[in-house]
Amino acid sequence: ALMASLGFSLLENGSWALRGSAQRVSIMAHVLVHDQESGGSLAARALVRFVLALKKEVFTSTEAPLGATDVGVAHYQLMLMLFHGLPLSKRQELFTNLVKILIDASKQEDLCQKPPLVLMRVLQFVDYLLYHFEFPPKDLAEQVKNNLFKLSYFGMPKHHSAADYPPVPLEQDRCRAKTSRQAHVNLLIDMMPRFYNLRPAGAKGQREPNAQAVSFLRSFSGERYGYGDFYRALVSLLAAGSLLGAADQLPTYRSQTQLATACVRSAVHYAWMLLCALPIPCSSLIDIGDSSAETLGVLPAGSFSSQAMAYLCRVIFCRLAAVRLNALNTD
Repeated sequence: ALMASLGFSLLENGSWALRGSAQRVSIMAHVLVHDQESGGSLAARALVRFVLALKKEVFTSTEAPLGATDVGVAHYQLMLMLFHGLPLSKRQELFTNLVKILIDASKQEDLCQKPPLVLMRVLQFVDYLLYHFEFPPKDLAEQVKNNLFKLSYFGMPKHHSAADYPPVPLEQDRCRAKTSRQAHVNLLIDMMPRFYNLRPAGAKGQREPNAQAVSFLRSFSGERYGYGDFYRALVSLLAAGSLLGAADQLPTYRSQTQLATACVRSAVHYAWMLLCALPIPCSSLIDIGDSSAETLGVLPAGSFSSQAMAYLCRVIFCRLAAVRLNALNTD
């Protein structure tokens, strides 16, 4: 009952608020962390509800202001910390559900016509799991502590430092520079930071994907999909939001053009990073007439031919060209 009153229902037909206030998320954190430390199952149920809420928003076309259902960094960090307290089978189940969301999302008819904000958050989650499926970043526990367990009287964190969240200053600064004062208040200040990383970036980040995560993805086989479907989905997702500049789309999102365009860039970034980190499935190379491809299964990075690489580059850069030509240009 307490969780439901906070907007985070654990019931199957209940609602889970992706956009929760700092106070509500902090109370939820106390409840779930205590339950998990006591050996309870609320954390597992909460993560299932969280992923279902992400899925619902990815496949929902709404007229609500862009960002009204976005996920705050403190909320996401809490979910990640709870994720690492789950047994392996539960973590694999959640990973599978996230992969299925991306595969199904890549087949949406309106993929190119709507801002990929929540879709970008799912891509972020998968990117995080690819590198931290087994172990969390060393700063994660401290980030959760600072962002959720050290609130001021007004319900906001007492301070922010680089340890509280890995920021993405480029997108944050672009939005600040290219929006009016009121738009900046509406789009950014009500959710700071709007753009953030889930794992350490740059030199501090883990450079190689987690071997267990890669192995799990390569052996992925859902009811209808396999690893090849997931990889092709990532290629398709490079075009997410690429037709937002179409005339019939401008009236709906005109006041939030800058934020929508930043979401397109971020979604392309995460999809591209996943493609660069994962091995190419040979099912994606059959079209170039490589007769040996079907017998190799999956080609690790560096083992495919220059002809195969040329094929993949043509596919990817065609998608990137579509995004560049059709997305709203704020440069």
